[in-house]
Amino acid sequence: MTAVAAVIGVGWLVEISLRDVLDGVTGLLRLMRFDVDRHVPIGLVVAVVLAVFGLVIAWPSAYRKLRRWSRVMTVLKWVKAWSGWLLVPIFLLPLWVALIVPLLAAYSHWCHARSFLRATAVRHHHMD
Repeated sequence: MTAVAAVIGVGWLVEISLRDVLDGVTGLLRLMRFDVDRHVPIGLVVAVVLAVFGLVIAWPSAYRKLRRWSRVMTVLKWVKAWSGWLLVPIFLLPLWVALIVPLLAAYSHWCHARSFLRATAVRHHHMD
């Protein structure tokens, strides 16, 4: 901490112009074999600045918030992994119908038809 304060203190006494800073950056880029005279779209510059901002400043805080959602993400991954099996009951619909319709018919016969037939039965009279 003391070293940082000393560098700031000494740096406060040394003055430099913005032109010197830009010339230094340009010289460094030329050493790295960048073509500093080439024109680039301003949208690319804005995109690079936003990407650097996002990676350096915004991503760490967003990552901390995303870690809280890790259980939700795990559940979503499992749902995605097993999503194909969610269609199996739909594909087996004819089987479900084939099993349920006879049960409904038996229920209807035992509860409704038998009592109706018993109540409306015609009694045969014997003639002697």
